[in-house]
Amino acid sequence: MNFRICLRLFFKISFSLMFISLFPINIVLGEEITEKNEEITENKIYKLEEIVITSTSKTKALDTPASVSIITGKELEEMGAKDAIEALKRVPGVLDTSASRPSVSIRGTKSIMAGGPVILIDGVPQKSGIYRYDQLDFIPVSQIERIEVLKSSGITFGPGSTRGVINIITKKGEKDKGAQGNISLSYGSWNTHNETGSILGKNKKTDYLLNFSNSESDGYEDEKSKKMSGMLKAGYNFSEDTRLGFRFSSTFYQTETARGMKKYKDQIENDRREKHFMESGKLVWHDEKEKKTLTTGLNFTHKNEKYFINSDLSYSSFDNIFHWDWDKYYSKDSSSSKTRLERADIEEEEQSLYNFNMSGGYHFDFSKVSYTPTIGIRYETTDFQTRTTFPYDVDDDRADSRHAKNVDIEEIGYGIFWDNDFTFIEKIGLKLGIRYDTTDIVYSDQTDDEFDRNEKMLSWSLAPSYHFNKKSNIYLLVEKGYWLPTPYYYYSAYSKRDEIIEPESTVTYELGYKHRFADFFNMALSVFKAICDDKIAVRYDDVGDSEGMDNVGTSETSGIELEVDGEINKYVGYRFAGSYLEAKWTDGDVKAYDDNNDYGVNDLDGKYIKDIPNYTFTVGVDTFPVKNSKISLDILTVGPYYVDYLNKFKHSSHTTVNIMASYKLDEWKFWIQGKNIFDEEVNHEYNSAGKEDANGNSISNYFVQDGLYLESGVTLKF
Repeated sequence: MNFRICLRLFFKISFSLMFISLFPINIVLGEEITEKNEEITENKIYKLEEIVITSTSKTKALDTPASVSIITGKELEEMGAKDAIEALKRVPGVLDTSASRPSVSIRGTKSIMAGGPVILIDGVPQKSGIYRYDQLDFIPVSQIERIEVLKSSGITFGPGSTRGVINIITKKGEKDKGAQGNISLSYGSWNTHNETGSILGKNKKTDYLLNFSNSESDGYEDEKSKKMSGMLKAGYNFSEDTRLGFRFSSTFYQTETARGMKKYKDQIENDRREKHFMESGKLVWHDEKEKKTLTTGLNFTHKNEKYFINSDLSYSSFDNIFHWDWDKYYSKDSSSSKTRLERADIEEEEQSLYNFNMSGGYHFDFSKVSYTPTIGIRYETTDFQTRTTFPYDVDDDRADSRHAKNVDIEEIGYGIFWDNDFTFIEKIGLKLGIRYDTTDIVYSDQTDDEFDRNEKMLSWSLAPSYHFNKKSNIYLLVEKGYWLPTPYYYYSAYSKRDEIIEPESTVTYELGYKHRFADFFNMALSVFKAICDDKIAVRYDDVGDSEGMDNVGTSETSGIELEVDGEINKYVGYRFAGSYLEAKWTDGDVKAYDDNNDYGVNDLDGKYIKDIPNYTFTVGVDTFPVKNSKISLDILTVGPYYVDYLNKFKHSSHTTVNIMASYKLDEWKFWIQGKNIFDEEVNHEYNSAGKEDANGNSISNYFVQDGLYLESGVTLKF
């Protein structure tokens, strides 16, 4: 399936649905079903009618001329998600790229060693560490009010948003409600237990929320983890339109696992769950990690019928300590008497990030035209440093090795955008946006390498739309944006090749159709194509070792996404989310092993980009057999993908099945759930250069994902 086929399919589906939507019988049928379901749909707001926070003027999801998905806090609770990533992989176009650590990619744009979408918490960007990993697994689900996923590149959020935006909005005290609270306890496989508690409410003009969460697990493969988090939010409401808010959160995250979490083919075939850091009864390749995060901020909002303003000032910090113990517990190499203790090292990272964002706009209403301009600015500064020590290397032999990443990075960014939203005769919309960003990066390391880099980026967006009626919208989006390399990318290129890489630039074309038919059928359909220049990937040297990240070439990604849900009657609901992707190189070269297992420079033109599945989809059914009960079944399928640059080896598809049953009794809720109930063997396979053995088999690393998980829990609201 190529882009033209996707486009034809889009038009067939969308115009068929538009024709049906104009039929009077549909309207009558929708009204009849709505009347029959008043008992379960009272006060219910459907996703397409939700206000999108990840937008300059906060419009409904239906009216937003972009591909955006919303995961509500209620959905997170009802699916029993252990973290945000588990929920995100059910969104069409979002791929679970977890290997040694959890991560996601939107439309296949993520590259190796992090480099994914912009992650926001309450609108504030999260930029943790030299790798800038997604950092989505440490946010307690109990603190999340909703998650918005902007799959179209959102230039409003600056460099990086061309790879998509994930905005996590945390809970706050509810209006017109007094003090209330909840406690939740659960226990599951691998000695996993979770405890959360919240107190929230509103007293006169002050709203507040206090949340605490604790989670511990021995892990599927004995990768032990412990996570504790606390959050305090409070706000003073000067009026219904004006609020000054304060927030504070802190998280402690500790893990103990094997180095890299990788296995080889014989280990995969013999015992997926074998403690792969056990050798001769002693721990080897052993890691321990401790991470502490702290975020505090002030937010001021004002909105009425005419004008609005939103400003946010925040500070966040994190301290990471990585104990790369490697062979700390294994004193001698099995083939010699040489000690290996010097391989153990400790890496400490510290980062401080200050961020200020402010935007505002005004609604102009004329006879048949309305116009809303929005102007916004941002300023952020990031100070990062990492220090590596070798406490067991008494001779200091490794002090100058490439593993000693003593790096200092200072990053200062400025940005300004101007967004223009027009509406003509209440049916035709036009959104125009332009943004300018500049980022200064000052880099230095222990080898006295240093550079001062200034990047200037001009982004723009154009999106006309048309409303066939108040419940439907078709739009065309064309935009250009940038992705700024992470500090590690700069480090790897400069330290290994003495080169500085360029930001990726991407032009996206997207056609979308959204329709809120009735309770029984709501849909969002989009087809897109993205052309990325200066795409970044790993480059290898003459013997197959990594030379760090580099601008490898140009790529094109096209696909189609469909999201459908509804309630057939008061006993049955359904949902479907699926996507088809084709991501190919159109230019570039890389050193890899060809079909003859010869290593050298190879042309990438026409090759599929590795690690991107052809398709993903989720099918879910909800049943309500008796009052206050719910049973949900979800089937998640991920298609095959190539694991190497030259498409020699393909990883097979897999399907997992989840089920959850819950029952409410007054203020109590009880649930049981099973994830991957058929214990499907899910692995992430890695072999970029396409290495193979004498028999032509792939020499790959495998990162094992979770198997069957069972859990029961209870929640009390008071």
